[in-house]
Order: sequence, then C-alpha cells, then structure tokens
Amino acid sequence: MCWKEIASNLGLSLKTVHTYWDRMRQKFDASTRTQVFAKFLKIEVARGSTAARFDRLFATWEQGVWIVSASNGTLYANKRIAEMFGYSESEFQEAELDHVVRSAGAAEIGEFIRDQRREARTLQAPIKTRDGARIWLQITATPWRDERGHKNAVVLLVHNITLEKRVEHALKSCEVALDALVDISSDCICRFDGNLVCTDANPSFLANKSCSRSEILGKSIEELGDYLQPIELWLGSLRKALQTGERQEFASEGRTWLFPEPTADFLPLSVIAVTRPAASR
Repeated sequence: MCWKEIASNLGLSLKTVHTYWDRMRQKFDASTRTQVFAKFLKIEVARGSTAARFDRLFATWEQGVWIVSASNGTLYANKRIAEMFGYSESEFQEAELDHVVRSAGAAEIGEFIRDQRREARTLQAPIKTRDGARIWLQITATPWRDERGHKNAVVLLVHNITLEKRVEHALKSCEVALDALVDISSDCICRFDGNLVCTDANPSFLANKSCSRSEILGKSIEELGDYLQPIELWLGSLRKALQTGERQEFASEGRTWLFPEPTADFLPLSVIAVTRPAASR
C-alpha cells in the first residue's frame, strides 16, 4: 500500500502520514516499513499478546504473518499465511512446522526459520500448495530474543511474489530470445547505455564495419565517428531517444531505427540501434 492510499484510508493528509512515519522510524530505530512492523511484532510477542489481539490487527492483511516459537510451534498465523500454503486457519495453527514445509516441498524454509543468526534476513522460495499449485513466497524473518540472548520466537512476514516471478521469467525469456535473434540477424545491431557508451554489437555490425568488439565496446558515441556516420545525427537521435523514450528513425548508410529500452519506472536507460544497410533493403 502506497502513502497516498494510507492517507486516504485514514482520512489524513499525506504530510501528516509522513510525520507519523518519521516518528515511528525513530521510535523503532528502523528505516523501512517492514523493519518497523517486524520490530512492532517483536514487542507484541514479548508482551505475550494473545492470538485474539493479533487477529484484530492482522486477520485481513494481504501479507502473511507467521510467528514461530523457539520450539518451532506456531504462536500465531493469520488467515493469509494459511491460505498461501492451502490450509484453513485452524489446520495451519495445529500443523507442525516440518510437516507444513515438507508437504510444500520447501525444506529450505524450515532451515531458514530455524537459523540461529541474530539479524533479520529474507528468503525467496517456491512452494507447492496442498492443491498442487506452485507459487513463490518472499519471507522476511526477524528473530526475537530475551535479555539473555535466547531465541524466543521468529516473526515472519510473507509476501506472495508469484506474479513478480512470472514477469521476471517472461522478461528473461524475452531477453534470451532477443539475444539469439540479434546474433543471427543480418541487420547491424548495437546497444548504447544511458551515457551513450556502446555496450554490445552483433556479428553483422562488426563484419559490416570491419572492426573487432574491442574497438567498439566501452567506447562513447563521440569515439565511434569512424563507424557511425554522420556522427552528429547519431548523437542527436540517441539523446532524443533517451530523453523522450520514443523510437527514432533516420537514413544513414541505409535505414537506422533506435529503440529505447524501458525500465520499471518507464525511463529508458539504454537504446538498441538497428541499421539495415541500403544494399540489403
């Protein structure tokens, strides 16, 4: 949930929410919302908060909340974490940790929870739910220890990141396919980063320009005037592609297209240049 949504749900201004957030960060000596929440949970565990109290806080959360005792029993589990593994709340509460993770084919999660290290840590792992579905979880574990350093419990915040993993896999698959097509393409293809430095060139480019990779890679556009002409047109078009995020096209020893590569925030950080020589048109 973003800050604007939090402010809207609470009926507060965005400035007020940020003020409360700064106070919470200072109180819990934390820099992220996950850290603040984990430390808050540790305090609640130390106070011996009841399952009913936890339910009032976390019953409707989209994130899974799982508090595991030092003996690997479940002190508290909200509905969301039970659903992630395919259990009802009561079933999950009664199930043994080893049985849950073994049935899910995720023994590494059990080892991760039992880890005796003192600092908070994060694990991403796939699991198989009871109905056979395969999902990915991101688990942040924060150990709670008493004043003597003995581990009393582990506070787990669990997010379902299956969608993100699917997108990541799709993007990697596209990159692999693109790399293969670039390598066998008869077009001259190269790539420039946000500083207009050449980071890649395919075999057709190297053959057409009669150069080696070492002569091209790592060189700025200003240093490639012997291979890219007119250099002023290349330079201006690359800058415009990066600034606008829009495809550029111009005639230069054939026809050249510049394709900005978007990032998560939609600002291009690199450009793929495809030149089709006049003789091959």
